[in-house]
Amino acid sequence: MTTEPADIAIPVLPSSDPAKSVALWRDAGFEDCMVFEEAGYGIARSGGVEFHFYQCDDQHVCENTSCYIRVADADAWHARLKPNIAAPARISDAPLDREWGMREFYIWDADGVLYKFGEVLS
Repeated sequence: MTTEPADIAIPVLPSSDPAKSVALWRDAGFEDCMVFEEAGYGIARSGGVEFHFYQCDDQHVCENTSCYIRVADADAWHARLKPNIAAPARISDAPLDREWGMREFYIWDADGVLYKFGEVLS
């Protein structure tokens, strides 16, 4: 019997270098990271957050791709990730409360892919 959730969505994101994309998240503390060089594919996972990366040489695709990660505590995630996100990737300042009822912060990887982390406001 598997302990994997029955229903889950995992973003498959473009990357000019899947190994580099996986390294960003490994350096940020993701525990389960794999790169499949010959396939041009990578996976980074931490708890219930998982990203897959495919080889994409079109910068326009990368810069116009984003994913949303709903978390229980945006401040805790931000505090965990901020010290480990280095240029050319970047992270927004402290999470902000948004009018759409979410507390959010953002990370842009080296290719310009946008990761939006958000917590539902009570």
